[in-house]
Amino acid sequence: MKKGYTLIELMVCVAFVGIFCAIVLPFIFGKGGCHYQGRIVSRFTGQDLVLKLPPDCDKVLSFSIGRDGEKDVLYQTKDGQYKVKTYSDWGVWQPSIKFERE
Repeated sequence: MKKGYTLIELMVCVAFVGIFCAIVLPFIFGKGGCHYQGRIVSRFTGQDLVLKLPPDCDKVLSFSIGRDGEKDVLYQTKDGQYKVKTYSDWGVWQPSIKFERE
């Protein structure tokens, strides 16, 4: 039975933990760009899920969670238009919808 770890095994373990902390954690808890925006992490950590509103948002009219965890925010812009912004769990391909009168 083995009593301890070799230096190589410890170095591999430290490297794995370092890579995990440097690459994976920013995607889960990151503040900008592509990061996890789902409710799973907030349920375990007790932290609020923060979604940045678009800069042209004047007033939020509704919020809904739909297919595959996507979150839709219907809002009125500062110039009176109505738009829907979709937030995905990973912050990638987040389209918006603009409403126009005929």
